[in-house]
Amino acid sequence: MLYTYPIIECLSENKNDTEWYKELVRRNVIKFNKLIDRVRLCNNCSSAHIYFVDVCPNCKSIDIKRSRFLHCFTCGYVGKQEEFNKGYDLICPKCNTHLKHIGVDYDLPTAQYVCNNCGFVFDEPETIYRCMTCGEQGSPDKLKVQEFYTIKMTLFGYEWLLLEQKKIVFSILNESFKYVSLEYFQLILDWFIKLFRRNKNFSFGLLLIKFQNIEEVIEYYGISKSMEIYREIANRISEILRNTDVVCRDENYKLWIFLPATYKKGICKRIEEVVKNIQPDKEVKIRFHKKIKYSFELSDESDAENLMNELDTDND
Repeated sequence: MLYTYPIIECLSENKNDTEWYKELVRRNVIKFNKLIDRVRLCNNCSSAHIYFVDVCPNCKSIDIKRSRFLHCFTCGYVGKQEEFNKGYDLICPKCNTHLKHIGVDYDLPTAQYVCNNCGFVFDEPETIYRCMTCGEQGSPDKLKVQEFYTIKMTLFGYEWLLLEQKKIVFSILNESFKYVSLEYFQLILDWFIKLFRRNKNFSFGLLLIKFQNIEEVIEYYGISKSMEIYREIANRISEILRNTDVVCRDENYKLWIFLPATYKKGICKRIEEVVKNIQPDKEVKIRFHKKIKYSFELSDESDAENLMNELDTDND
């Protein structure tokens, strides 16, 4: 490959995946900027490692030689100069005329080529290409032409990449928590709400954690450092939780934690202290929203969905 694109190397495992970057252009993720080269590629394997050779138009042999021809004015014979050479003199091999003066006795037509394989005489050789990668050969007209441009991310592409990085960073939480599905989480929560209404000993808490500025953190610290930061946060929060606690996450970067047999406040403060202790000593800090509801705060109409909506809409 003559050219590589650092952006493509970041987005794809195959740094030479030209078809994929063309698809990204069609999707407006990246765009062509400036034309820097136009190259011809093998029609068979798309390799740029090709070379050109001159061959005989008749038999395609490369054993050709450029020769000077003489034209005898006396008899009209045309032949290679070697045929006329007799020592230091020029003598027509057909009529034996002694050729002394150019323009009077003879002239020199345009130089021609002679094939040493088949004897064919021609004015210009045929040019063919040969691929050093696959061995394909043929007319240069059959070569594929590819233009190479500098490329850059579009605004849409930048936002798309940031969103993908945000998903990657949030997925780091998977290493520290064992998630259940949202449907299963709501099923457990509904069940405990009903149990609590029958027996107040079945107390519980529902905790919501929303990470609010993941994009800002990624832009400031980069993807690798951001992953380290959120991995540490997840590990510390996981240490606070018990084996009986149930964790769920949704597609909106929210972490739901069900805390059975919980009736005392304090976990929000502990989580806040955890994040405070590992906050980067930089301008951009980790911001998150945390809110907890306890079973004794339930209204008569509360179910799992309503309770989660209340937490999600409340401001910290």
